[in-house]
Amino acid sequence: MVDAMNAELKPDFLVLANGVKVKVEGQIEAGVLKATKVEQRSGDLKFETRVSDVDPVTGRVTLVYPTPPGTGGVEGAIDVFVTSSTL
Repeated sequence: MVDAMNAELKPDFLVLANGVKVKVEGQIEAGVLKATKVEQRSGDLKFETRVSDVDPVTGRVTLVYPTPPGTGGVEGAIDVFVTSSTL
């Protein structure tokens, strides 16, 4: 979940809606991304984190991200499946 209530929007007239592509910056707090900036984008997703597992048979790559200090130390995970259409 992303909380963009107090985020700076670029452009200023950006309207968030289903299907709009954006770049979001902020910190994760209690499992929620508290956005400080939301910028309209045209395509690519960039996610900077650590790879924890690669399954070459299924094409699954598991990315993990740490939770902030004081939140129990549980990591979040995102599975990405690499296919011929995602290369």
